[in-house]
Amino acid sequence: MTPVALIRTLSVLTSCILTSCLLSSCIAQSPVATQHAEPASASPRPQPRDEPGRRRPTAIEHTAIARIVTATEQVRGLEFKTPVHVDIETSERITASLSEQITEEDVQKASHVYQALGLLPANTDVRALLQSVLGEQVVGYYDTDGDRLVVRDDVIRTLVGRPNTREAALARLTLLHELVHALQDQWLDLGEIYEAEHDSDDEGVVRSIAEGDAMLAMVLHDAAARGQDLRQAALERGRRPVNLNGLS
Repeated sequence: MTPVALIRTLSVLTSCILTSCLLSSCIAQSPVATQHAEPASASPRPQPRDEPGRRRPTAIEHTAIARIVTATEQVRGLEFKTPVHVDIETSERITASLSEQITEEDVQKASHVYQALGLLPANTDVRALLQSVLGEQVVGYYDTDGDRLVVRDDVIRTLVGRPNTREAALARLTLLHELVHALQDQWLDLGEIYEAEHDSDDEGVVRSIAEGDAMLAMVLHDAAARGQDLRQAALERGRRPVNLNGLS
């Protein structure tokens, strides 16, 4: 068994949990411009015919996603090597696509990881939880197998129709998180790393690095939107003398 299905599902669940925590503290909701230059890195590539529950983004939806692509490049300090393919899917298709990849072994691993982290109580029905999250909470996800960003259809409607709402702010942060994974894939072959055989410790390290990178990008972006420069604050903190009095 490869760890890809589990890692992808844990990534999605982690993104939902951590983004919700960030949202509960404070999310900047500055007005979103109605017009924005579309970066070349977000240009659409030829796509296959639409399938049931899946479609291509419209021009205005593509522009909304392009803004998030630009924000991701800016906060991460990297540019996409190739355009990110985007699919708009219904919640039912997202649930089916991710659920069919989850084996019982995946469920057991997820249970152990999240209970060990204190994020889930003992005896939680993890499969039911994952399916519930996939169906109701997944804003979108990056698919390393297909090199594509999947966005839930009602979410993209919110981004386009109600861009200054709390829901849209949450969606932008979550999609930025997933686009960081796309950058990781293009620059570091994240999909190949996930496919490689690892022991449990190695899997944890890989997942932690990938998720930590994406989560930090979210925090930096949100802080910048609220006028806070966390990078500068960290540098200034590092220059301060450390008081070693009382340390043994």
